[in-house]
This record gives sequence, structure tokens and C-alpha cells, in this order.
Amino acid sequence: WAKKRIDNKLTLKLFGIFALGGLQGFIGWFMVQSGLEVRTSVSPYRLALHLGFALLVYALLLWVGLMLTKIKRTGSTWCLRRHGWVTLGFLVVTMAWGAFVAGLHAGEAYNTWPLMDGQIVPDAAFTILPKYLNVFENLVLVQFIHRWLGPITMLVVLTWSYRLIHFFPANDRKWPHALGGMAVVQVMLGLATLLTHANIVLATLHQAGAITLLTLLLINIYRLRKA
Repeated sequence: WAKKRIDNKLTLKLFGIFALGGLQGFIGWFMVQSGLEVRTSVSPYRLALHLGFALLVYALLLWVGLMLTKIKRTGSTWCLRRHGWVTLGFLVVTMAWGAFVAGLHAGEAYNTWPLMDGQIVPDAAFTILPKYLNVFENLVLVQFIHRWLGPITMLVVLTWSYRLIHFFPANDRKWPHALGGMAVVQVMLGLATLLTHANIVLATLHQAGAITLLTLLLINIYRLRKA
């Protein structure tokens, strides 16, 4: 920027991401503050906010990086692109509930699948009043939502991957294949994490898998832009 080797449009994007990085630092301090007085764990709400902003900064950096590469792009129908953005929405929501699972240590309970304590939906899932708080603060319902959002999101990703594989020519299908394969691996990592009482290695791999899946999803969305 100082040597004027990047244009004004790119400069604004990079400074915007830089500003978000500074805001992320403040959010990190805000999150840690929630666990210094009454408890040693942090607020699940602030943890989800911190993770969400980290992923936003990462996604923007990746998108700008893709704009600076020579990765092949092709135009597509609005229907196919919309399907991609809907898929991204499913993934973002699933990751957000993953943050609540981590914040509440919900992965350390009900370590069976598909049933939870012998039930599809345990009786303890709606014990907090008012009822809507159970979605965010009841570890039973939070885990229930995340454990089923994962497979549902996988099916949405696989459906879109299938359409992409048939959209691109036979010699240009590596990214859709990678996306579909990673979706299956991610669900398997999630199940392994659950069944091992949130083993730290598997939990870390599960989190890394989510970021990998996000990366592949954004790359495939970007490739549908007009060249």
C-alpha cells in the first residue's frame, strides 16, 4: 500500500479486514472478561461471538485471496449459486451451535448416538424458563440441535456437490469432490468426538474439519462467479 502497488479498491478491502481484526481483539477481551470473576469458563454467547468473528475475518481473507489467484471461474445459473449460499448458511448455523456446545461442555454428556439417554429428545431438553433460552443455555437441547444439524448440513452439502459435479466438465471436478468428501469426514469426526466424551484431539480435528469445509465451500462458491 505504501509503495502504491495495490489499487484503491483492494486497499479499502484490506483495511476493512484489518479493522475487523482489531474488533476481534476487543471481542476476545470481552469474552475472557466473562470468565474472570464468578467462573473460570467463559460465556457461551461471547464464545460464539468470538468464533463467529474469527470465521468472518478468515472468510473475507480467503475471498480476497481467491480474487488475487488465477483459479478458474465460470458463470452459472442463479439457482445453482443460490443453492451454494443456502448451503453456506446451513454450515454457519451448524458451526455457531458447535460454539455453544463447546461453551457449555455439552459434548461431555449424552455420549451415545443416535439416542440421548434412550430417547430421541431427552426430557431435560426444556427445563429452563423462559423456554426459548433452552436453545442457547440448556446443554441437552444445544447438543441435540448440533448433533442433528451436522448430518442435515452434510446432506445439503452433498446435494450441492452432486449438482456441481454434473455442472463442471469431467476434468474440472476436484473441488466439488473434495467438498463432498470433507462433509462426510466432518460428520464422522463429530460422531467420534461425541462417542469419546469430547476427546481433545478429536474435538480439535472436528473444529479444523469445520474450517476446512468452510474453505472448500467458499472456493466452490467463488468458482461459480463469472470470469
